[in-house]
Amino acid sequence: MQFPLKITETKISTVIAGSSVWDSLDGLVAELIQKDGKVFILSDDNTARLCLPLLLDKVKGLQRSVMLNISPGESGKNPENAISLWNALASGEASRNSLLINLGGGVVSDLGGFVASTYKRGIPFINIPTTLMAMADAAIGGKTAINLQSVKNIVGSFSLPEATFLCPEFLSTLNKSHLLSGLSEIFKISLVADKSFWEYLSSLDTGQLFSKQLNLPLWEELIARSAMMKCKIVEADFFEKDSRAVLNFGHTIGHAIESLSFRDKQMPLTHGEAIAIGILCESYLSMHQCGLEEKEFRRITQLFISTFGDYGITDKDIPVILGFLNQDKKIRDGIQYFTLISSPGKAMIKQPCDRDQIIRSLEFYRNLTSKH
Repeated sequence: MQFPLKITETKISTVIAGSSVWDSLDGLVAELIQKDGKVFILSDDNTARLCLPLLLDKVKGLQRSVMLNISPGESGKNPENAISLWNALASGEASRNSLLINLGGGVVSDLGGFVASTYKRGIPFINIPTTLMAMADAAIGGKTAINLQSVKNIVGSFSLPEATFLCPEFLSTLNKSHLLSGLSEIFKISLVADKSFWEYLSSLDTGQLFSKQLNLPLWEELIARSAMMKCKIVEADFFEKDSRAVLNFGHTIGHAIESLSFRDKQMPLTHGEAIAIGILCESYLSMHQCGLEEKEFRRITQLFISTFGDYGITDKDIPVILGFLNQDKKIRDGIQYFTLISSPGKAMIKQPCDRDQIIRSLEFYRNLTSKH
């Protein structure tokens, strides 16, 4: 597959990629600057060092922008940083026509999108994702959020960027851990939406993906297919009233695991690592609740453990994970609802699972990782 110039352009999604991405970005920035003249660029310490110089070189009109910066990592997606950025926009006299460019991974696009969507009830923003996770998933679809009290994405909004620009050059700045983090979301979308893509992914030699010299055409293909699928799903149900919930597969337990690791562990999991665990646990639920064949479940388990490794949880961790699940947005009348799969490529939303079922899925993962 050739990486397309324009993956999608509809009423609610504009995702642009390919060799002409810089020209497209330059043109849109020039158009938006004419309305106001003030441009703010949000990055973290890593993207400011590794990615911002390339952006400023490619898009000369951004060289006079106001630079905003946060520390890297999930901990940066907090109310304090949101307030700080609102204050920075106010001090910089940002108007409702000013432009905020989010240059970074999922944390930057989530936080920056939330700040832009709420400052003066909404100012234009552009996402330029720099991580695989953000290119394939987080920066696409119009969800913005911050964390509160160690709970993932508990405060947020639905707000679309003017466009999302996928610049594959930035992949060369990532280490294997960050590539793996993004790969879990690519695996996820294949499992809920495209059986043929799942078959293709599960047949890949991971050596092809993680060789010393980055196989850029292969990664571009995976990003393009993932981004196209996500756009189609989002366009059908932007506000997640129904079908968009297929994208939650792995995220209910995954977010709780991520919150546990962030609060109690010295080395927090990346978002993608936590989602990989969530996919394993929710595949277990799928086998017992939705008829996922055991051979498919074993295939998923083998691939995820061999690709992502394992993360030990203990008996003491399980009540903490359940506590985080109690704060999940998908609880209705005290019942926890999941997106599960009946087979690769076929998702089932709004599946109720009781506490005992969830505990058994966590015990499965605990026992599985204790053998490694």
